[in-house]
Amino acid sequence: MADTKATVLVTIKPLAMLVKGVVGDELTVQQLLPGNISPHDYALKFSDVRAINEAALVVWVGPELESAFSKPLTGSGKEVLTLMNLPGLIWPVISQAEEEEHAEHDAMHDHHSHSVHDRDPHLWLNPVNGQMVARAVAERLAELFPDKKGAFDENLSRFSKEIEALDGQARSALTPLRERGFVVTHDGYGHFVQHYGLKQLASAQVVAGRQQGAKHVAEMLALGEQVQCVFTEVQLNNKTAEQLARKLGVKTSELDPIGRDVQLDENSYLTFMENLITAFTQGLTGSGE
Repeated sequence: MADTKATVLVTIKPLAMLVKGVVGDELTVQQLLPGNISPHDYALKFSDVRAINEAALVVWVGPELESAFSKPLTGSGKEVLTLMNLPGLIWPVISQAEEEEHAEHDAMHDHHSHSVHDRDPHLWLNPVNGQMVARAVAERLAELFPDKKGAFDENLSRFSKEIEALDGQARSALTPLRERGFVVTHDGYGHFVQHYGLKQLASAQVVAGRQQGAKHVAEMLALGEQVQCVFTEVQLNNKTAEQLARKLGVKTSELDPIGRDVQLDENSYLTFMENLITAFTQGLTGSGE
């Protein structure tokens, strides 16, 4: 009988990339959600529950992002690593205007929980958090597979150094662009924007893809020459963002916050972050398409 590797199950591509950097070829990494589907509105399938039951470890961000998995993961008795609960993670500071916007939305829609707004769940977009996630994964897997601890530690050491080097290169590229304002389609870049001190002026949508009203569109248009670029996103309807860019007379540039087309290997998180840094740099310098 062929030796089958144990499986680490992850919900979304960014987590698959971080886990793969730690496990290398020691274990199988399986991703549940396709790259073209938003985790905010994913519907659970029977095959997902089966995959959860068969996995050695399940890694997810938490109910704030992948709400469909809350029930099967919290009640499964499985080995689960919930990244939102990791100590020491860095969270973006929410501005007063954003807090008011969230409070207004909750009042309109009779929401009883503010947890979805308290912390931006796109934590992998800060490379320091990426390192912390990799370390937590290595520690948990070393407990489950003590015979592979040496390999996980070696991979983690290499991976962490590479992330640190990439972070330094990103700072060099992005620091001169800190005063160039931009608008995003989806308000999910807080970790990246605050880590690099960038100037996000507004988002065409807010958390979980809710559309903004006419008043907000008028406010974005009033930003005028402050806007250097409007960033679109591969997974979303970018109609509002594209119309805004046309009216403001600026270019659009496409961002991919989950690495949809990045091939999964030990270096894929680095490739993903390099692509994101390049997209921001090109958008803010006007050198992209």
